[in-house]
Amino acid sequence: MWENETKLKGVGVKNWKQYMDLHCRIIKTAKPTMKSRLPKFVEHRRKDLKKKRLAKRVGRTLNDGDLGGPKLLWWRKQRALHDRVVGGATARVSQELPKHVKEEIEMLKAVGKRVGDKMKIMYDAGCHFNTLADALEVGKVCDEYNFYWYEDPLHFDDIIGYMKLKQVLKIPIAATELPPTGPTAYAPWILQQATDYLRGDPVIKGGLTSCLKTAHTAETFNMNYEVHHGGNSLTNVANLHLIMAIRNCEYFEVLLPDEVQKHGLVIDIEVDRDGMVHAPQEPGLGMEIDFEMINRNRVVEL
Repeated sequence: MWENETKLKGVGVKNWKQYMDLHCRIIKTAKPTMKSRLPKFVEHRRKDLKKKRLAKRVGRTLNDGDLGGPKLLWWRKQRALHDRVVGGATARVSQELPKHVKEEIEMLKAVGKRVGDKMKIMYDAGCHFNTLADALEVGKVCDEYNFYWYEDPLHFDDIIGYMKLKQVLKIPIAATELPPTGPTAYAPWILQQATDYLRGDPVIKGGLTSCLKTAHTAETFNMNYEVHHGGNSLTNVANLHLIMAIRNCEYFEVLLPDEVQKHGLVIDIEVDRDGMVHAPQEPGLGMEIDFEMINRNRVVEL
C-alpha cells in the first residue's frame, strides 16, 4: 500500500507507543499510491488520545476535564482576556453594585438625612445580601448616619462574614435571629465575637424558658438579648412577658402597619403616646383570646 512499507519488516515493536512513533514517521514520509485509510481501531485510539490531551491542558487550569462546546469557548475567551491584561493591555472590569444594593443605600441615606438626628434608627437587612462586599457597602452608610444597629445583613450561618463586618464597621451588629435553635447555638457567636446583640423569640427559639436561659447567658457577657417580633398577637404577648422578666432587652418590636399584625385577641397590646408598651395585669399571659371572632372566620375544622 505504501512504497516504503517494508521498513516495518524486521523491526521488533516492543510496545504500543513505539509502534505509534514508528507509524507516525512512516506516515509523514510515505507517498501513497492509492487512497487508503487507517484501521478503525487505530482511528479510535488517535481520537481518544486527542481528547485526553485536550482534557489535560484545559482541566489543569479549570479542574474540569470534560469541557466542550460553550464551556471551552468561554474558557478560551477568559484566557485571552487574561493574557491581554498580563501582557500590559488594559481591561475594564465592572465594579457596579447590584441594583437592590444601590436601592437600599439610597433609601438609607434618605432616612438618615430626614430623621437621623431625631431618633434611633435600626436597619434590618433580613439576610438580604449575598456577598460580604455588598453588606460592607451598606454598613458604611449606616456608619455615616450613626444608625443604632445593623441587623442580619448576611446569611444567618455566616459567622466568618459577621466577624469580618465587626472588624471593619463601627455600627453594632445584631444577628442570631435565625434559625430555629436553642440556647447552645449562641455559643459560637459569643466566643467568636461575631455579633454585638443576641436575638430570638419564644416561637423560633424553643419557648419562654429557652429564651430566658439565652438572655441570662447574654447578660453574663454584657450583651443585650433583643426579642424578635412574635408573628401574631398572642405570641407577642409572650414576648412582652419575656422582656419584662429580663434586664438586658431595650425594645419591644412593632411591625408597621401595626393594625395589620393584630388578630385573635379581645384587647391587644397598644403602644402609648410616649412609645411605651405595658405588661398585662391578669394571670397567665394576661390577654383574652377572641374565640367569637375566630369561630366567625373559621373555614374548616380538622
